[in-house]
Amino acid sequence: MIAGFALIHSYCQYLFLGPCNINGSNFPLGLFLMIMGGAGLVFYRIGLVRKRIIAKILVFTEGTLIREVRDGHGRMTGGTKLGNASAKLKSWNGQGAQIMYLTSKRMEDEIEAVRRTLKTNGFPKGRLYYRNKGEEYKDVAENALPDVIVESDCAGIGGEREMTYPHIRPDIRRRIVSVVVREFEGIDHLPESLQNLLRDQT
Repeated sequence: MIAGFALIHSYCQYLFLGPCNINGSNFPLGLFLMIMGGAGLVFYRIGLVRKRIIAKILVFTEGTLIREVRDGHGRMTGGTKLGNASAKLKSWNGQGAQIMYLTSKRMEDEIEAVRRTLKTNGFPKGRLYYRNKGEEYKDVAENALPDVIVESDCAGIGGEREMTYPHIRPDIRRRIVSVVVREFEGIDHLPESLQNLLRDQT
């Protein structure tokens, strides 16, 4: 207790640049600020625990989350979200999922168009992965090491040969949950609960 009062006394002097005593007018304020500061720190630490990452989810963008808008030359300039995909990802993110994105785009202007589309459509923040020269989707996924991959069936562009999960190295693939949705039909039907998503796909 003595140490506690000494700490409060020092805190008052720090705050008010002057002496502090129990009868002084600044003592109650100093005590109040100290208690509130301690409580704030406790709630902050609780918040960090609650926000711990339960799973890393890599989601393909085009055809799974968004539909492209292209210019007259066929280059992506923007996009619209499929269903309410952003709300679904926000829900998983709030339950402890780290959201990551994977795009088919390679050119910087189109990659920026994907970033802009995700932002303007309210998707949660997350790293946007893309293929560098000589890389395939599997290479990007193996470097990202997600716990879950959500992607479309790529029905309109070749099916499984254009997907990510089937081509990942078997030793890594065994550690990843694959969630496949129909192309351009969105993810609204997937479980709201992150735990159910992980359980239902295993």
